[in-house]
Amino acid sequence: MDYLENQSRRNNLLIDGVPDSKSESWRDTETLTKKVLSDHLKIDSKLIEVVRAYRTGKYDQAGRPRSIVVKLLRYKDKQEILRRAKQKRHQHLHQRGLL
Repeated sequence: MDYLENQSRRNNLLIDGVPDSKSESWRDTETLTKKVLSDHLKIDSKLIEVVRAYRTGKYDQAGRPRSIVVKLLRYKDKQEILRRAKQKRHQHLHQRGLL
């Protein structure tokens, strides 16, 4: 049973730090996710197929933004997103002189 659960979560991705609003719908969240991937990681949003994207938890006006859970159609897409995020983080650290 654990194997099946792990396989179903394999294509999931968790994104933190994206501002949200109380009236944000799942469709807004999906559009925002594609925009973040396009703007920050230079990934063509037409090539990445998002099955579902939603926020976790309740909206908190004073707190930090809720995380986004993204279910991707292909595991390869998740790997590419993670690879580019790692490169960007590494590049950012070099530019700031931290490495």
